[in-house]
Amino acid sequence: MMSRRMLLGGLAAATATSAFAYMTGGARTKAVSEARASADLAPRDGRLLVDIREPMEWQQTGVLPGARLHPWRSAEGFAEAFRDEIAKADEILILCRSGNRSSSAARALAALLDREVVDVAGGMIRLAREAEAQVVAPTRRMGCTVC
Repeated sequence: MMSRRMLLGGLAAATATSAFAYMTGGARTKAVSEARASADLAPRDGRLLVDIREPMEWQQTGVLPGARLHPWRSAEGFAEAFRDEIAKADEILILCRSGNRSSSAARALAALLDREVVDVAGGMIRLAREAEAQVVAPTRRMGCTVC
């Protein structure tokens, strides 16, 4: 038998998901594609590149030009933080340090959004190792709260 707490928790989760689906025009799952060369990460209209590492990581290695900075906590929190940008984006690129966080974040977002979600596989470690990444210092304007 389902407890009242479990039932209320399930209803709250369903309500939040339905509300977000309404806000974004309906949540239809898109496949997650995998990362590309840094040339494919360049800023352009319709592309939202978000670095989901922690502020300390941004400061240690720098960030990609044009990236928005937002530590990963949840798909719902991400979607709320970038609601306006998501509405204008035809693809969302997710970047982390090694690819682990971006992989799970991209899957969670793809289940929630009707946009292409791209996991930048290998993260900043891969980009730096392949000497592909041009980096800049993180700024408050990009979303760094401690920079």
